[in-house]
Amino acid sequence: MQEQKPIYIGLGSNTGDRLYYLQSAVDAIHYEVGSVVAISSCYETPAMGFEGDAFLNACLEVRSNLSAELMLSKLLQIEEKYGRKRYEDGQYRARTLDLDILFFRDQNIETALLSVPHPRLEQRLFVLQPLAEINAEFTHPASQKTIAQLLETCSDNSPISKLKKPLT
Repeated sequence: MQEQKPIYIGLGSNTGDRLYYLQSAVDAIHYEVGSVVAISSCYETPAMGFEGDAFLNACLEVRSNLSAELMLSKLLQIEEKYGRKRYEDGQYRARTLDLDILFFRDQNIETALLSVPHPRLEQRLFVLQPLAEINAEFTHPASQKTIAQLLETCSDNSPISKLKKPLT
């Protein structure tokens, strides 16, 4: 049997018990999406794009047989289960849980509902730092740069701090 290529998911929360929401997401992803094979540390960063409480962010490496579209559907259901509200205006807002497919194996996907690799991850320290922790050598399929290279050239200078308490 051919080994599955990695899928990377970004997690974020900035309202309520942020650590609870992230841990609940890890558990739900493991149960409903696929095997969680690596979990980064949690990092705290200021809200980006709006005034709000600080975010906790982390990244997961997952192996799954699901299609990207079905995985997105399941991630949206998990967000909704934990109180995520979506709005039509496209504005950034506080959220209990935000789950993004950052990379889906080595695929480039562009549909009405899904853009993978995530289109803004190269400009976001809160994505690149935890992603580098679990696989700094993963190569972005479009830019052909490793996560370590993207982190080195990232222009986001937001403060970021690593939490001591890990997700499991």
